[in-house]
Amino acid sequence: MGGITTFGANVWNMGIVGVFIPYLICLFAMKTMKNRNGMLIGAFLGALVGDLLAAIFAGLELGLSTLSFPYSVPIAVTAMAIHHFFIGVGEGILTAIIISVLWKTRPDLLQLPKVAPTWMGELPTTSLM
Repeated sequence: MGGITTFGANVWNMGIVGVFIPYLICLFAMKTMKNRNGMLIGAFLGALVGDLLAAIFAGLELGLSTLSFPYSVPIAVTAMAIHHFFIGVGEGILTAIIISVLWKTRPDLLQLPKVAPTWMGELPTTSLM
């Protein structure tokens, strides 16, 4: 989406915001609920929020590029956020379905060591699976 001139923005939007924020949301939900639903809700919310935040940042970047983009920041952010909210809901549902299927067919794939920042404290063990 934009080639080499937008590489930094794409790394930020899709590589940082779209990956680490959803992971932290999922870990937080797992730590808070400490059951199977924690992972499912965390996966759903992580996918939704990650997609939405990446779109909001992209809208902000588009709105600030006044030389080549004719719309202001509020218009760009609103346009990106509205339709990416619905895309995020779809991604969240699919992610939760995939986690559910893995739980039933290959639970060993969900028992990978969880890495989290130290400020999150101790993570739940895989025994809740």
